Amino acid sequence: MKHGTKRILTVVSRLGYGGTEQYLLRLLREHGLEMDFLVYSEGPDPQEETFKKLGARVYHVPGSRRHPLRFRRDLDAFFREHAADYSAVYLNSNSFTFIYPLTLAKKYGIPVRAAHCHNTSTRGLHNRLFHRLNRLRIHRIATDFLACSPAAARYGFGRHADQTRIVANTADSGVFKFSAEARERIRREFGIPADALVIGAVGRLVPEKNHRFLINLLKSAVGTRHGASDVLLLLVGDGPERGLLERLAEKAGVSDRVIFTGDRDDIPELLSAMDIFCMPSLHEGFGIAALEAATVGLPLILSPSLSQAVPHFPVGTRHLVCDITPAAWLAAIQSMAGEKSGEGGH
Repeated sequence: MKHGTKRILTVVSRLGYGGTEQYLLRLLREHGLEMDFLVYSEGPDPQEETFKKLGARVYHVPGSRRHPLRFRRDLDAFFREHAADYSAVYLNSNSFTFIYPLTLAKKYGIPVRAAHCHNTSTRGLHNRLFHRLNRLRIHRIATDFLACSPAAARYGFGRHADQTRIVANTADSGVFKFSAEARERIRREFGIPADALVIGAVGRLVPEKNHRFLINLLKSAVGTRHGASDVLLLLVGDGPERGLLERLAEKAGVSDRVIFTGDRDDIPELLSAMDIFCMPSLHEGFGIAALEAATVGLPLILSPSLSQAVPHFPVGTRHLVCDITPAAWLAAIQSMAGEKSGEGGH
């Protein structure tokens, strides 16, 4: 994606703690790009200040299904006013249900219009329908095509997948590294016993991350080591499913063993506090959280949707890719717990 002296306008749905946002932060930190953000939220977003400190300007044009025409008018007004400031528009999305910003970028003469697909599926009939329709025409609107994996390229661009540049995610080993001090501190913060087995996950609390499966699995996992309530689930992140997950944990009788941290910016430290990293996602474009956990040195249990991340793990990473069934995952947890040894319990 080439650009001149003007800035790049990056379009995202929000600036939270998801994998897409972490990828964009690395672009800013490592490449020094002059980049601004057009966000569909009302703001301020959880990581907005972090982006601003790196020199980015953040503009909010709230999206609304109740008032789609107003949303389009607001976007048109934004591009009409600001298009001259930018040499490139960079749309980042888990699906292409909405590509109107690229259409406006073309309308107002922004020469580079890049589309980057970060996932392999989307929820809801409405979203699936519009993604398929837009996939048929995106090659006439965008000038550059990017994806985080070959599977995401096929999902995002269909028959034009072979024109897509694959940009694999990375994890900075200088940042994502095990810390015995952080392990002790985080466990003390949440009242976790030193000898407890901590199963952890990092990600937005949304259906496709499949945290419900982990909570239901926890009830079976409790007591498998030596009959004590020393198995805990540490869920890092926030999202629309949090209330549902809290109720599910209470109904399953494991609410005292499930820790919800909410959004956090100390992910490497939280990973250090875990013993096994679990990611039973229903679908993933890549799964950067798994790569970060592997870089810290955690053993991982993953659903098949994470297979595309495995080749990027550090050499020697212990991992199991399992079908999403309780029996398979319980056996994997028991196997990993039995192997648990080495540095800091990792």
